[in-house]
Amino acid sequence: MNSGETATAGGQGNENGIITGVSLPSFLQVLELEKNSCMIDVEAGANRGVLYMKDGALIDAETDFNVGLEAVYAICSWDKPALRVGKFYDRVRRIHKSLTHILLDVARQKDETKKPASPAEQPAVMPDQAASAAPDRPASARTASVPEDIGRKYPMVGRCMELLPSIPGVRHYFFLNRHGRIIIQSADNRKIADFITYSIITGLQMGETLDAKGPQLVLLTMENYEELLIIPRGGVIIGLLLEENIYVPDVINQLQAAMNI
Repeated sequence: MNSGETATAGGQGNENGIITGVSLPSFLQVLELEKNSCMIDVEAGANRGVLYMKDGALIDAETDFNVGLEAVYAICSWDKPALRVGKFYDRVRRIHKSLTHILLDVARQKDETKKPASPAEQPAVMPDQAASAAPDRPASARTASVPEDIGRKYPMVGRCMELLPSIPGVRHYFFLNRHGRIIIQSADNRKIADFITYSIITGLQMGETLDAKGPQLVLLTMENYEELLIIPRGGVIIGLLLEENIYVPDVINQLQAAMNI
């Protein structure tokens, strides 16, 4: 789809180019997939806003009261929006989050605004079901258990995992061997595990080129502002996905004894 071209994405258009009956998040995902550059006028009752897409990325938004991310969240909360796609005008980029993360935030906000069910309507949760009821809780809020065979083969992994529940801000952990194979992880996200390995290999190659030691640690800021801390130690690569605004040296200090630094 080219700039300025009208698309319905399952909705209904009229002779004025207005699209109705379409989910705005779904429509944005179509534009992202097609790497479209355009401006989207959004109207819902007395509310009006504008979204700006450049090469499939949402770069800015504005309403009468907000700009940037706050404007996106406001626009996505409106019921029964009418959309009009127009020509893209270059903007200062105010939005740096990926569309996926933005839409996850939007969905989370909608869930939080829903009226909670009354006690009589809430299903009973047995104690042994409690752990599976919240699979996305941070690793620090869960009890980290180490399979016996892993604890024997990788003592450092066992020691680290005993400490992880007491360290605030650790969202997920990844332990890999020196060949990049996963030993144990708290999230089913193979891409992060692969990226951890790639980062260490790249660091080692740079060290060889510069005749220097390989990386002692790698710290990366993710698109959603989480921190990815990577520490190679004793034949094991440790990857910790940390919540936003966590003071990383505190995390490292608490793991020092387990890693024998």
